[in-house]
Amino acid sequence: MNDVTVVTSVTYPSPESLALVADVQYHEPYLSAALNRKFRGIVDPGFYAGFLPKPGGGMNLLITSVDGDKTAGAASVDIGEFYQVTIQHRKDISLALSAGKKYAIVLKGRYLLGEDTYQVNTASHIHAAEFVARTYTDSYQLGDGELLVCTVNIPAGVSAITQEMIDTSERINRTIGIDISDSVTSSRSDVAASSLAVKKAYDLAKSKYTAQDASTTQKGLVQLSSETNSDSETMAATPKAIKSVKDLADTKAPIESPSLTGTPTAPTAAQGTNSTQIANTAFVKAAITALINGAPGTLDTLKEIAAAINNDPNFSTTINNALALKAPLASPALTGIPTAPTAAQGTNNTQIATTAYVRAAISALVGSSPEALDTLNELAAALGNDPNFATTMTNALAGKQPLDATLTALAGLATGANKLPYFTGTDTVSQTDLTSVGRDILAKTSVLAVIQYLGLRELGTSGEKIPLLSTANTWSARQTFNGGITGALTGNADTATKLKTARKINNVSFDGSADITLTPENLGVTSLTFEKNNGEMPIDADLNTFGPVEAYLGVWSKATSTNATLEKNFPEDNAVGVLEVFAAGNFAGTQRFTTRDGNVYIRRLANKWNGSDGPWGIWRHTQSATRPLSTTIDLNTLGAAEHLGLWRNSSSAIASYERNYPEEGGFAQGVLEILEGGNYGRTQRYTTRRGNMYVRCLAASWDASNPQWEPWLKVGHQSESRYYEGDLNVLTDPGIYSVTGKATNGPMLDTVGATLLGILEVIRRFDGVSVWQRYTTTGKSETTQGRTFERVYAGSKWTEWREVYNSFSLPLNLGIGGAVAKLSSLDWQTYDFVPGSLITVRLDNMTNIPDGMDWGVIDGNLINIAVGPSDDSGTGRSMHVWRSTVSKANYRFFMVRISGNPGSRTITARRVPIIDEAQTWGAKQTFSAGLSGELSGNAATATKLKTARKINNVSFDGSGDIEVLPVGVPLPWPSDTVPSGYALMQGQTFDKSAYPKLAAAYPSGVIPDMRGWTIKGKPASGRDVLSLEQDGIKSHTHSASASNTDLGTKTTSSFDYGTKSTNNTGAHTHNVSGTANSAGAHTHTVPLRRPNSGGMNFDWLDGASSGTVVGNGTVPSSGAHTHSVSGTATSAGAHAHTVGIGAHTHSVAIGSHGHTITVNAAGNAENTVKNIAFNYIVRLA
Repeated sequence: MNDVTVVTSVTYPSPESLALVADVQYHEPYLSAALNRKFRGIVDPGFYAGFLPKPGGGMNLLITSVDGDKTAGAASVDIGEFYQVTIQHRKDISLALSAGKKYAIVLKGRYLLGEDTYQVNTASHIHAAEFVARTYTDSYQLGDGELLVCTVNIPAGVSAITQEMIDTSERINRTIGIDISDSVTSSRSDVAASSLAVKKAYDLAKSKYTAQDASTTQKGLVQLSSETNSDSETMAATPKAIKSVKDLADTKAPIESPSLTGTPTAPTAAQGTNSTQIANTAFVKAAITALINGAPGTLDTLKEIAAAINNDPNFSTTINNALALKAPLASPALTGIPTAPTAAQGTNNTQIATTAYVRAAISALVGSSPEALDTLNELAAALGNDPNFATTMTNALAGKQPLDATLTALAGLATGANKLPYFTGTDTVSQTDLTSVGRDILAKTSVLAVIQYLGLRELGTSGEKIPLLSTANTWSARQTFNGGITGALTGNADTATKLKTARKINNVSFDGSADITLTPENLGVTSLTFEKNNGEMPIDADLNTFGPVEAYLGVWSKATSTNATLEKNFPEDNAVGVLEVFAAGNFAGTQRFTTRDGNVYIRRLANKWNGSDGPWGIWRHTQSATRPLSTTIDLNTLGAAEHLGLWRNSSSAIASYERNYPEEGGFAQGVLEILEGGNYGRTQRYTTRRGNMYVRCLAASWDASNPQWEPWLKVGHQSESRYYEGDLNVLTDPGIYSVTGKATNGPMLDTVGATLLGILEVIRRFDGVSVWQRYTTTGKSETTQGRTFERVYAGSKWTEWREVYNSFSLPLNLGIGGAVAKLSSLDWQTYDFVPGSLITVRLDNMTNIPDGMDWGVIDGNLINIAVGPSDDSGTGRSMHVWRSTVSKANYRFFMVRISGNPGSRTITARRVPIIDEAQTWGAKQTFSAGLSGELSGNAATATKLKTARKINNVSFDGSGDIEVLPVGVPLPWPSDTVPSGYALMQGQTFDKSAYPKLAAAYPSGVIPDMRGWTIKGKPASGRDVLSLEQDGIKSHTHSASASNTDLGTKTTSSFDYGTKSTNNTGAHTHNVSGTANSAGAHTHTVPLRRPNSGGMNFDWLDGASSGTVVGNGTVPSSGAHTHSVSGTATSAGAHAHTVGIGAHTHSVAIGSHGHTITVNAAGNAENTVKNIAFNYIVRLA
C-alpha cells in the first residue's frame, strides 16, 4: 500500500458568510479565465442594484445591500484588458471615516490568473472584492477593477455623517432587464408594454370611433362653426369663435377676486346692513359719523384714543398684569420683601410680627445660655438626640460594677491572645506570654500526666530507665560508639557473611551470601542502546519496511545501485550508500540515508508504526551535496519538501523549455536550488554556467498533480544565450535579449527595411502588467550605432518608441553642429517641436500660420525656428522665429509661445521690434534713460510706479491690487462685533462662488470652528492640514520612592521546648572481644564522698556509696597498658534518652527595603496655559 501524504489543504469559506462575493476565483486558471471573459463587452461596468451609501451613525458610513424589493446588490467591474467580474453585495458593510476629509468610496474587484483570494482559500489575505476609502482630490483616478460608490465630504469638527455629505452624482448606475406589463394606463417609464397591452389599445381605438356624425350621445364627425350666438349641439366652435368670446370676456370682471378699474359704483346700503353687499364711500362715511357720535373732541379719533392708552395694543392685558401685581385685601399672598412696623416686645395681638420682633423675642429666650447650647439643635445633640435621656442614663448606671481596686488593676491590662495575667503586688497586675507548652501543661489533670508530658525518667539499668556508666546495663537497642570501645568483643563486622537486608544490583537481588551474574538485559544493553551493524540489505529491499523494531534497528549497507530507486522509497535514484534506523524522534521512528556522493537525507514516522511499512514522512535533504537532474525530470515537478536542496545539470541535453528550464541548450547547464520560503513557501533559483540567475516562486499552494509556478525572473546581467528573431511586441518576459534583423516592431530600420541589430532590455513592473523596453542599436553605421530608444506597455498597448538622446544623437536630431536638410512642410498645429531643436522650412511650405505672425509677403524665403527648453513636463514651448533674408523690407523677427495638444493648440506670436525701423507700439513703453522728441499722453495717467514700494512688507507698484494677508488666515479679534468683510470662524459653511479666494483656502466650503481651539504648526509628517488634535499630554514618567528604612534584626519570643525523651524500645546486646588500645601512662581523678552517717571517713565514689562529694583525688600515674575485652555486653534493655532543648529564640533579619508609591492624579479638566480669549475672524473674499 503506497504512502499518501497531504502536502497542503485549502479551506473554502461559505459564500453566505461573506458580505461581498465576486465571480469565479477557481484554482484552475484556464476555466476561471474563460468564465470571467464571458460577458466582457456585453455587461457594462457599473452598479445594477444595491451598494447604496447612507449614514451609519456617528462617523460611520453604511453601505447597504437592500435596494427596494431587492435584498442583494449586484455590480460589474472590468479587470485588465480581458476580464469582467460580477460582485454580489449580500450584507451591509460599515466604514469608519474621519472629520475634515473628503473620501472616495471605491468598490474594488480582483482577479489574477493563479492567484488565491480569501474567497477560495481562508489562508489568503487577498480580497476578491472589498470597499476602500481613499482621500479624494480633483485629480483622483480610479484604478483597474474599481467602481466609485460615492464621495463623502466631511467638514472638520463634525461628530456624525449626514446624508447631505454623501454625493452619488459620479456613480455609474446601470439597469439590466425590463419588466413587461399588460396595463394600458401605466405611467411608468421603466416598464415596457406587452403585446397584449398593445392589442388592447388597438382594439379600444378601433371599436370606439366610427365615421358617423357626432352628437351628445355618440362619437363621430363634428362640423366646425365660427358663430358666437349659436345654440347647436352638433357643431364645434372654431378658434375664431372662441377668440371672439374671449375678447368679450377679457372686458368683463371675473366673479372671483375681480380687479376693477376706473370709478366703479354700487348702490348705497342702508345703515346697519351687515352682509356681503359692497359698501360704497357714502355708506362708510355715514358709519364713521355714527361711530364718533357725541364723543368729546379730544377722543373722537382712533389716534386720540390710542394716545390715551399709551398706544398700547394690549392695553387690557397690561392693566390686568399691573393689577395682578397688587395684593388683595383678603388673605394677601405677598412676594418679594414686604415690610411692616415692628411691634413693641410683649405685644400679643393680630399685629404683623416683623423679623426684628421675632429676633428680639428669641434673644430674650436664649438669655445668657452659653453659645454652644443656645439653640434647640445644640441641646438635642448634647443629649444624643435621645427623647428618653433620663431613662437611658438610669438604665446605664444600673449595669455598672461598683468601684473595686483589684478589678481596676485587671481592667488596666491590654487584652490579647495567649496572655497570662499575674499579681506582682497588692492590686498590682502584670501579664506574660502563655506558650503552647504552658497551655498543654495547664491542661493536664494529674501530676503523672505532667511528668509523662515532660519526658522525665527514673535511673536504672534496663527498661525505660536512665542508665549509669558505673553499672552494667542491658541495651535493648543497637548502640553506636564512634570513638571505639575498650574490652573484648565477640564477632567482627569484617567477618559478616550476609547482609541483614538484601540489596538489588541492576534489579538483581544480592545479600552477600553468594555470587551473582549480570546479563545484557540486566545492564539494559540492547539493540536500542547502540547502533548494530546489520550488513548488506536485501537486493530488492523497500526502505518503507525498515521500521523502528529490533530486527531493523542499526546500520544497513546498500553497495549496489540495483533497485535503489524512488519506487523502492530511496531518497534518490541510484542511491548507493548507508541506511541508519533509529527508535527515536517523531513516533519513535527515524531513518537517515547517506549516499556515496555525500548527500544526507532524513525522514521520520508520520504516525505510529503500523508493523509493516510505515507510515513514513517525506525524505528531507539535510546536507549540501547535489542531486543529479535528468531528461526525465521536469523542473515544475520539484517543489515538495523532499525536493529541497541542490540539483546539478551537467549535460547539454537536459535543459529545455519543455521541461520548464529558464534557458535551454548547452549554455543552460548549471545548478538548481530549491529553497523553503517565498510565495506559497517554495522558491526555485537556477544559475547557468554563463552566470545568468533566474528566480521563481509557486503561484499557488503546492499540488504535485498540477504544480503552478510563477514565470522565471532573470536576476543576472548577461543576455540570453540565444538570438531573438520574433515580434518585440510580445516580448514581455524580463531579461536581456540579442535582437537580429528578423525581429519586428523595433525602433529603427536599416536601408533594406530590417530591424537594426541591437540589445533589448525588458523589465516588468511589480503589478505584473506594465512592461518597460529599452533598445540600444549595435549597427556599424555612424548615424545608427549606439542609439537608445524606450517604450512602455501599460496593459492594453505599447507607447511609441521614444529616443533617449545622448551627446551624439541629440545634436544629430536637433540640427546642432552640422548641416540639416530643411523640412518639406510644417503645420504649426501638429508639428512636434522638440525642445532645443533648430528647424528650417520654406515660408510658403508652412500651414496654419498663427495670427499675429505677419510676414508681409509669403514667398519662398527660408524661415528659421529655434525651439527653447521644455516647460517642465507640459506641452508648452517658447521659440524664436525669423526670416532668413538680407532684405530689410520683409525682415521679421517673432517670439512665439504654443501650448495645448496637437490640433487644438493655442499659439501666441509677438513681433520683436527692430531699432532702425519705425514701430507701432500696441502697449505702453518705458524709456529708463529718457526719450527725445514729442510724446502724447500725460504722466498723470501712469498705471505703475517706477519704484515699487512695500506695504506691510508686500511689494506694491500700483499695477494691481495686493493683499497684505492671504485670504483664509485666522486673525485674533478683540471684540464680539465682527468688522465688515469678515466672519467669525465657528464652523459655518459659505458660498464658494461668492468668496472664491476663501474657497481656495478652504475647498470644503466650511470655515473651521476656532472656538476654544489653538493653532499648531503642521508636523513634518503624520498630520493633514486642518486636521484636529484632541487634548493630550506628552508621554512622561514620575519617579517616587520611600526612603530606605532599616528595621534591623527582630527577635521572636522566647520559647522553651522543655526536655524530650526518645522512645524506649530496642533492647539488645553486643558480642565484644579483642584488646583495647593502650591508653599510655595516665592518671585517674576520683571524687570523694562523705558517708551518710557522718564522721571523717571518706569513700571513693564507686557508684555504691552515697553521701556528699567533698573533693576529688588523683590516683598515681601508672604505665602504659591495655585491657583485653571479651564476652557479651549486657543488654541495656528497652530505654529512652532525655534531650534538653531549652528556652531559645530565633532572629529574623528584615533588612533595608523600599516601598512603591502611587501618585494620585491632579490637575484641570484640560491642558491649558495662561491665555486671553480672542475671537478668530477670517476675511471674506
